[in-house]
Amino acid sequence: AAAASSMATSADASGGEKGGEGRPGWESLAEMIKSCIIVARFFGEKGFFRDAQVLFDRARRVAVMGEQRGHTEFSAEVSLYCAELLNKWSASDPAYSVETMTRSAEYAAHAARLYGAVEQPDLETKHKYSQALYWKGLNYSTLCRLGGTEHCTPETAASTAQQALDLCLQVRKQSRAPAAKVADVQFARGVLSFCKAEAIQGLYLYKSLAPADRKDLSSSLYTQALGLFEEVYQDWTTRLGEKSLETVKAITMLGTCSSRLRGPAAALPWAQKEVTLREELQGQLHPRTRQARRNLASLQESIAREAGTGGGA
Repeated sequence: AAAASSMATSADASGGEKGGEGRPGWESLAEMIKSCIIVARFFGEKGFFRDAQVLFDRARRVAVMGEQRGHTEFSAEVSLYCAELLNKWSASDPAYSVETMTRSAEYAAHAARLYGAVEQPDLETKHKYSQALYWKGLNYSTLCRLGGTEHCTPETAASTAQQALDLCLQVRKQSRAPAAKVADVQFARGVLSFCKAEAIQGLYLYKSLAPADRKDLSSSLYTQALGLFEEVYQDWTTRLGEKSLETVKAITMLGTCSSRLRGPAAALPWAQKEVTLREELQGQLHPRTRQARRNLASLQESIAREAGTGGGA
């Protein structure tokens, strides 16, 4: 990691030019980018998001210089993994900002644009293109839920997410992706429905609706999302088993949707299952595990308050 970081710093200083004493050529820079990606992804999987982001940021600066010289492959790859990292980091931190999700959405859009422009792509490129579209869909969905930005309204964010997911499904079917990857798009569609419901509740979408109509529409979207998550959970449990992080993310959203529709008591079994599985699969100190425990404690406190005991977890 230190060597990759040092080379990235050297590349920044040299402007990424090829040749010249002390100035790394593109082949060396490409190896540095590969090293940064490998180490940064390892950090991200272990929950060291800030360390991963430092490496990705440095690699991305060099990759963008390469893109300006016609080397687009690394710029696309770094943007793809930055989009994934920021999404997962945000999911572990309840205080994530609109600015963070905006960057994440833009990274995914940048990667999708570059991969989509490749002529006669091989299967690996098609896979990465579909992944970029997947993260674009998820990240713009979340941007919708947060109320959008000055340059991207909630309506635009929701529409962008829908278009990205539709194209993602098309690419995966055409490239004969595994069935679990097709189910992944259904999961993302569930997230989009959930985020639109949240945006309606937050008065970001359909602000002119009467309160009763707004409640009905958001309930319909929550129900739609819950149905998709149930479908995906069954699929992944059968194909991947319950002790899979893919399955666990479906469990997370089943709990969240159940809480919105039926209250904390309905969400409690899902939240307990999520904590148990994340502790086993990711460890007790992983940020996602800690976030799952916070969610469980919050549900338990809500149930206690409803029962009139005033107790906590």
